[in-house]
Amino acid sequence: MRRSPLFFLAICRPGPMWTRQGGWLLEPRVQEWSGVSTNAYGAVMSLSLERIAELSGFALPPELGNLHRLEALSVFSTKLRGELPGKALANLTRLGSLRLNNTLVSGAIPAEMCHGLGALRELCLNDTCLSGCIPSEIGLLTSLEILDLSASEFRPKMNLTGPIPPSLCRLTRLKKLWLQRTHLSGPIPPHIGSLVSLSHFYAFDSNLSGPLPKSLGLCRDLTYLHLSQTKVSGPLPGELGQLTCLEELYLSMTNVSGALPPEIRFLSNLKRLWLSDTCVSGALPTDIGNMVRLRYLCLSNSLVQG
Repeated sequence: MRRSPLFFLAICRPGPMWTRQGGWLLEPRVQEWSGVSTNAYGAVMSLSLERIAELSGFALPPELGNLHRLEALSVFSTKLRGELPGKALANLTRLGSLRLNNTLVSGAIPAEMCHGLGALRELCLNDTCLSGCIPSEIGLLTSLEILDLSASEFRPKMNLTGPIPPSLCRLTRLKKLWLQRTHLSGPIPPHIGSLVSLSHFYAFDSNLSGPLPKSLGLCRDLTYLHLSQTKVSGPLPGELGQLTCLEELYLSMTNVSGALPPEIRFLSNLKRLWLSDTCVSGALPTDIGNMVRLRYLCLSNSLVQG
């Protein structure tokens, strides 16, 4: 009898956990296994094994790549460990959501998996033990809307290093980009303005450096820009005034300098502006009083006057 790929998934970590999980290996039909959703023909469409404390010492097996109809894989908040099987993941060409956050998976983000995940919309690998560089092949995930490679507060930093690959700017559908609390370094890609759907960009508490690209002004949907505790430097580009949806701008504890650009008055939806512990200088623009939605303005330990 030909075994389902889920059989190999289960026997990689045998024991009473699978019984408590609801019929794994006991029920003859995978449709009756808890956390498994199938279509009318019995093909596995989604697999949800999140928050299972007993899932310890378990790694994703290569047989997972045989679930060709799989659209969602969620194993977050478990003790899943080991390296990601890049070749197997690349076979999941229908996969739309991959959530392995808050696990013990380790090693590099496999470049190989990016070649087959053109349908992927959500990739959550935050709060894991992954390390190394973000592969340039990330630019192949052209359907991606959410990319989370961050570390939460009170968790160890993500050990991701190197620059943000310029190829990431090809992800024109990307809405949420979370890269905070990592060891990423180097400049923000100059063509980041190509991310025309971007609404959230969090990269605080990292080693990013260099000037804010003028092309950021092309991200017209950008609502949250958090770059505090980085080595970002230079003056604030006037093009930021084009971000009329922006509600939060955090640049505290950075090396930004110079006067606030007069275009800042166009940020009509801005609610929070944090520029403390910077080298921003000069007079506070008089037009800032017209920013009626501004609730929090922090300029402590800066050189701004007035």
